[in-house]
Amino acid sequence: MRKNSLYKLYLKVVKAEGTPECIARGVAVGLTVGLILPIGFQTLPALALAFLLKANKVLSWTFTCVSNPASVFILYPIQCWVGSYLVFRPLSLNSFSSRFSSLTEASSLSETFRALGELGADVMIPFFAGGVFFALVSAPIGYVVSRRLVLAYLRRKERLRQKRQQKMLQGKPSDGEGPAGS
Repeated sequence: MRKNSLYKLYLKVVKAEGTPECIARGVAVGLTVGLILPIGFQTLPALALAFLLKANKVLSWTFTCVSNPASVFILYPIQCWVGSYLVFRPLSLNSFSSRFSSLTEASSLSETFRALGELGADVMIPFFAGGVFFALVSAPIGYVVSRRLVLAYLRRKERLRQKRQQKMLQGKPSDGEGPAGS
């Protein structure tokens, strides 16, 4: 991810609507759904969970994009490989890569359904197990980091507001007249 993209994401998080906790819940919900469910099945569950948990809905959707057409070539095989060990049926990374090509190339929901059906339980069970594992690791981290970022941003914003207010009270003219006079 480029530096500019990270900064835009940072601004999206710290300037989002809601309390720091609401914003952090949105990040955590998005990461959870984005890692557990395959692309094409994320939006409705993310929004429903955000509604139920009183999380920021925009960030819930935004962070489902942790799994996207560019990242799934790496994310899905690793997720399946880790999940295969979690369900005590280790598989090789090469077997996942070849089987996931049809899923990553799906351009519609019907193609995604077809591709998922072709994968079979020997891949889908590790996929979900790995997704749950990565979600359990990343969602709490995402919650804590985003909450801290928002709180730091709000503190910085408040300090700047207080400085401006203090300058105004220390004799800075507010009616446009300067010390040089008229």
